[in-house]
Amino acid sequence: MDASLGILLFIAVVFVATVLRNYKDWKHTGTINSIYGTATVLFAICLLLGGNQYIKHKEFEDNLNAVYDYFGEEDVHYVSLDLTEVETDAGTYKIKVDQGLVMKAHLIKEKNH
Repeated sequence: MDASLGILLFIAVVFVATVLRNYKDWKHTGTINSIYGTATVLFAICLLLGGNQYIKHKEFEDNLNAVYDYFGEEDVHYVSLDLTEVETDAGTYKIKVDQGLVMKAHLIKEKNH
């Protein structure tokens, strides 16, 4: 498990704890403590934003690994950040990567040796 997933799991546990605390307050007094209510909202926001970034990062990582696996026999020198171009020993390719698979790879410029 990487650190970012560990942090997200910790925030999720704390979020559940604050929700349970709010439920307990609501059940006994009919009101919610403003500190715990605010904490619940903040932890929910952190989970949504952090989880979204974690998923995007994992998708990018999977797609980048797919590029390296696809061009495994060739030495990859450069991959553009948007994962649309790859420079290898054979030349420069225009690629399309989706869900961890290289869908298309079209040679646009051969390398002169």
